[in-house]
Amino acid sequence: SPILERGAGVLVQATVEAKPQTCLSPQLYAFLFSIANAILRSSRPTGLHRGLLEFIELHAEVSSQDLSPEDEFSLLFHVLEVVPALKSTAQDLLTKLCSESDGGNRSAVFAAAAKGVLISQTSSRLAALSSMNSASAELFSASIDEHTRSLVWIAGNDVDEDVAA
Repeated sequence: SPILERGAGVLVQATVEAKPQTCLSPQLYAFLFSIANAILRSSRPTGLHRGLLEFIELHAEVSSQDLSPEDEFSLLFHVLEVVPALKSTAQDLLTKLCSESDGGNRSAVFAAAAKGVLISQTSSRLAALSSMNSASAELFSASIDEHTRSLVWIAGNDVDEDVAA
């Protein structure tokens, strides 16, 4: 819709002009994330995708009660599927979200990342595995349940692609 595209354009412009140290408040970021989410979830790439991912990356350390790690990871897995040209950007952002998670939300971050191994598209599964690999094995093991750890291990170690999927 034209309103969402205008809103996304403002987000992209704000990202370009923002200083690297400047982050929005958690509440404002959660609100603006909903606009970015609506644009990035389109079934076709737009000229705003790269800029919106930069906006999300700039605020990767912002924690908000209104925004769960699952929201961000789900969106990034969608971008991986819809916009292959942004695979590297989305992968880097997934890794950043995992490696920079704080103690308070670490379990939620790893649980959200682990859901990526259940996605049928290979690039999303590999991105999930790679992002979780950025954290120490102890942190990962302590953050998710045994069943999910088993699924992650199978997805990362089984040479049969049909089984790994």
